[in-house]
Amino acid sequence: MSTGKKKKNKFIVCLFFITAAFINISAQESELHIKYIGNMGVLISSEDSKILIDALHQGNPWGYGEPSEETITNIINHKNEFADVNIFFATHRHIDHFNNKFVYEFLKNGKCKTVLTQQAVDDIKNNYKDFERIKSLITVTDNSENGIINFKHENIAVKAMNISHGNTTQNTGYLIELGGFKILHAGDAAQEPKNFTKYNIAKENIDVAFLPLWFLDEEELLNAVNAKQVIFVHVSKDEIGKYDNLLKKNQIIFTKLNDEFVYKKK
Repeated sequence: MSTGKKKKNKFIVCLFFITAAFINISAQESELHIKYIGNMGVLISSEDSKILIDALHQGNPWGYGEPSEETITNIINHKNEFADVNIFFATHRHIDHFNNKFVYEFLKNGKCKTVLTQQAVDDIKNNYKDFERIKSLITVTDNSENGIINFKHENIAVKAMNISHGNTTQNTGYLIELGGFKILHAGDAAQEPKNFTKYNIAKENIDVAFLPLWFLDEEELLNAVNAKQVIFVHVSKDEIGKYDNLLKKNQIIFTKLNDEFVYKKK
């Protein structure tokens, strides 16, 4: 075999392995890992980015799922799988989504960027005298009528939007981009299509949307979100199992703590 042919064959072999490695890396990068923490709480990761939403709460009287003591301790102390969280989000101040003591300790024990409504910030500020120590870690959402803020932190792009709770409670929905995925977490969004149509959410090409159970079988609301994958959360113990017959293709209900789901690009 001539030297030229040998070099050509070596080049082809190298190209094959480089291509295979690239395909393998691409496959790994196209997965979004989701872990259920309780009620609307989720841990979401892709590539080298990781976020927590509505994951620090306990003591609600309505039977909604709650993170375990071990999970709360690990989150507060930035340990184990929560050691490298890039951003912590809370949609609103209600006790089945947010606990001011837990979030205060989480902020005090680390340097994780945290996004909260003004009402949630006030709950911390009014209870802890050294609030100024942690103030710089907090981004406050805009809860005016069509309030919206956009920012980028490390490799994560965030659009925080005022999404009505249906009362005076400030509720922020988060449209988040990480690892090539678009995620919507609506918090306790009221059953009002305008919550989403005013931001043209249906055109955002959302991969995964976390929606409260009361959106189930509400076609107008689901169309206003238009997500490829819907995951229903905010389910009480009494509601578990009652809605299976209403579930449609590509819809999931999270009810069991630490359930995990992997979403792959289609």
